[in-house]
Amino acid sequence: MKAFRKSNFKLNLALACCAICSVFSAAAMGDANLATLKDYLDYAGTNSVELAGAYAQWQAAVEEIPQAGALAEPKFEYEFETQRTPHTQKFGIMQPLPWFGVRAARTEAAKAQAQAAKKRYDAVRLKLFNEVRQAYFDFAYLAKQIETASQRLELLKHIEEVARIRYAASMASHPDHIRAEIEISKAAFDLLTLEKQREPVVAKLNAILNRPVIAKLDWPQSQQYEPADVNFSQVALAIIENNPELAAAESEIAASRSQVDLAKKKSYPEFEVGVEFYADAVETMGPGPQPIMARIGLTLPIWADSYSAAQRQARARLAENVSKKRRSQNDLMLWASQILYELDQARRKSSLYKNSIIPRSREMLGSYEALYREEGADFAILIEAQRTLLDSELEYQKAQIELGQRTAQLEMLMGKEVQGLK
Repeated sequence: MKAFRKSNFKLNLALACCAICSVFSAAAMGDANLATLKDYLDYAGTNSVELAGAYAQWQAAVEEIPQAGALAEPKFEYEFETQRTPHTQKFGIMQPLPWFGVRAARTEAAKAQAQAAKKRYDAVRLKLFNEVRQAYFDFAYLAKQIETASQRLELLKHIEEVARIRYAASMASHPDHIRAEIEISKAAFDLLTLEKQREPVVAKLNAILNRPVIAKLDWPQSQQYEPADVNFSQVALAIIENNPELAAAESEIAASRSQVDLAKKKSYPEFEVGVEFYADAVETMGPGPQPIMARIGLTLPIWADSYSAAQRQARARLAENVSKKRRSQNDLMLWASQILYELDQARRKSSLYKNSIIPRSREMLGSYEALYREEGADFAILIEAQRTLLDSELEYQKAQIELGQRTAQLEMLMGKEVQGLK
């Protein structure tokens, strides 16, 4: 029996190890469905733990609404008299009733809290999508950096070959060939350094997507980002109308107003209504139908200091929520102003490099390479011209990524898509 248990334990352990290995193997293979930014956003929206938690909070708040409007549980009362014979038994049912309007105020407060939870869910969703976009754009920029570094390495190899031919033909000095090899070594090291960055960048993106950090991701597809044509007035209006954080704050204010109303009604009495009837009371009450007694009870709200304190507390919380909303709105406007400035900078930088610097740098490199081949121009100037062109192309790509990232932040603040992000 012991041998059987031991072998069964080993079998279960082996199966568990195989299952773990299969999970990690599947994760390492990656997910072929993640190709575009939309794929990433859809995946995050479906699998995010944080978003699922916010959704659960929203649903819990919704279930609070019917509870807020419900009456208190009725009370069953029973009395048994032992002093007289025959013994008398009395039964009663009492229903507590709050003051007029209390249930409505509670329901309104619960509805406002549920609406606030819905808006907080929307805010978490927008924040999640912004995080995905920021990480995705960083991943895309790394791809461009590696691509540029590879181009630089290939160009240097080409220049080194030209220098070798010129040296063999006694048209160039030996140091040109050596300097080209040095630049190739530096470029190869830079390329390797960038390639090593892929693992932590992918791990960060996988963590946001709630995927195993070792799961593979293909390089993002190349995209072009058109400048978003928006101004501060448009952004400010959209923030006021659509920002879920502000909407949640407004719902919190509405809930606080209902709490103020409830605090006022605490100083009003509450009722109890019900009926009671006697059993086995013929000897004490005489023959005939047993009487049914109607009952009514009333609380006595005599602790005025307590009720006044509750009202002051509710008004203080209302004032706190109003202040929080104003502070949040001011912070959002300040952030939007900074984003628009950075967006404008990226727009102008993108246009400058695309329409002016890159074409001229490419033209300059071609001229210096032709001069070097034919007349032996300064080798250092040729290397510098090559570096200028590739750095310019990388700066253009960086400006493009900036456009995408800043536009994504605007969408998070405005609570809607911004025209121009494609």
